[in-house]
Amino acid sequence: MIKRIEKLSREDARKIILQAQLLYKYKPARDITEAAAGTIGHLGYIQIDTIAVVERAHQHIFWSRDERFSPKILDTLQRGGRVFEYWTHAMSYVPMEDYRYYLPRMQNFLNAKNPWFVNRYEKSKQLADSVLARIRAEGALGARDFENNRDVKSTGWWDWKPAKDALEFLFWQGKLMIAARDKFQKIYDLPERVLPEGIDTSHPGEEETALFIARRALRSLGLFTRKDAGKYLHPEGTRDSDMRACSPEAMEAAYNKLIEMNEAVLLSVESDDSGSYLVNPAQLAKTGRSRISDDVHLLSPFDNLVIKRERLSRLFDFDYTIECYVPAPKRQFGYFVLPVIYGSNFIGRMDVKAERKTKTLLIQNLVKEKSADTGNGMIEKLAGKINSFARFNGCEKVMILKNNDKKLVKHLQSLLIK
Repeated sequence: MIKRIEKLSREDARKIILQAQLLYKYKPARDITEAAAGTIGHLGYIQIDTIAVVERAHQHIFWSRDERFSPKILDTLQRGGRVFEYWTHAMSYVPMEDYRYYLPRMQNFLNAKNPWFVNRYEKSKQLADSVLARIRAEGALGARDFENNRDVKSTGWWDWKPAKDALEFLFWQGKLMIAARDKFQKIYDLPERVLPEGIDTSHPGEEETALFIARRALRSLGLFTRKDAGKYLHPEGTRDSDMRACSPEAMEAAYNKLIEMNEAVLLSVESDDSGSYLVNPAQLAKTGRSRISDDVHLLSPFDNLVIKRERLSRLFDFDYTIECYVPAPKRQFGYFVLPVIYGSNFIGRMDVKAERKTKTLLIQNLVKEKSADTGNGMIEKLAGKINSFARFNGCEKVMILKNNDKKLVKHLQSLLIK
């Protein structure tokens, strides 16, 4: 068995990552619902996002791994007790079998220390008992079922009415769960009415939680540095104990245990000075024998592969920023730009919008990377993927409004649905 390898090529590192991310040599289950359950079971989470210029991120991420996926499947998984919602590095759908490992974070919120949490909780805690009592008596309810008892007008999306604050804190504390979504609005219910029968609800210790996170990172990231894994399933950059499931010291001990148990080996990646990576030895052993695929993927800005921007730049030489939060005059590429990967290389980015009234997918800006290879049938594969993405968004035609490569676009347009 491989104990240590001094250096891994960048191409082999990318193979391991793409395979771990189910974007290379992935064969989903024949049943579409089971395939979706398998996808999230492997990846560990699917980030939820509100932006809807195209299908929302949590739908798009599933589709990128299996084009048979449709939005109703995720609703089926949630209402069927196969997934639940909670914090990972952001609000996410999480496999239900992982529920108990999120209990430590829920417990943290029972005695929150962060001033922002404490302040908002103090403003809403007097409503918490009555909100909980109503749900216990009436069944699952959403924020719209509670009277708006705000004294002043809302100043933004974060400025919720007090009942909404109470619902969210009860959710964060694990006293409520999100049973379903109705037109993307959360429907809250008691955990005992949401959790499937037989689910393990025992509280894991810190050592067990850390080992769970380390193993999850190994499976879904493929290879990672300690810094990479330190951000996995934790909010980006947070040092707040309220949001962390376990301490950095416990995580370090878990990485060392994986190595001791030969579940991981250490290596470095060529042209990368970020330190040692952990990788599964069985995955490492078979990587050199496989060729990278020539598939094209249009990824959500919140896709598991690209959400950690520094890691993406370091391992894939692709610098990416989502610009919907940037003032329009300062945007370089567009409002909602999808990274485009061909094989193991990012070849471009597309600013997209689904015009649902006209059933048109607008590519408002198509930008090819300078180093992108347009040979070996790439344009045909890109066209096929764009057409499939248009149909996923309920669109019947595609229009390219702006681009930086007229020759590529001339060929591409001849292949797009009109």
